[in-house]
Amino acid sequence: MPNPASTLVGEVEALWRYPVKSMMGERVETVVVTERGILGDRAYALVDQNTGKLGSVKNPRKWGFLLTCKARFAEPVESDETVPPALITFPDGACLPTNRPETAKMLSEFLGRKVSIASGGTAQPRVEKYWPNIESLAHRDEVTDQLSWKIAFSTAIPYTS
Repeated sequence: MPNPASTLVGEVEALWRYPVKSMMGERVETVVVTERGILGDRAYALVDQNTGKLGSVKNPRKWGFLLTCKARFAEPVESDETVPPALITFPDGACLPTNRPETAKMLSEFLGRKVSIASGGTAQPRVEKYWPNIESLAHRDEVTDQLSWKIAFSTAIPYTS
């Protein structure tokens, strides 16, 4: 008999992890939850080399292409300190690991700006957020700068031409 003090509020139908910020992710059977969230979730992000800001589809005009890519881990993620490379699948089916310079180069070509692939930690990662032109929004039709609450990056795989 169920404990009368506990109440079922829902069921988990699927677990998803997103190895690269703003890209499509991978369905997983189990996750490890740490104080930072799901282990391996948003372990990598793109950094705009001109602005230093993280790539985020919160500014879809600039970063919408990221949603056409999928990222997954080929190896198990065992700790935040030693995250294995993620594999990025591009819309054309090409699949490249995050730790190869040609991956950043290919992403840069698709996005039309130089980007690097970053992991690790920094004190103040920033993203741009687009506010749609909706009457009730304070920043309507603007792009604003905000601190990223979840991700902090320090190690970058640079763009190479």
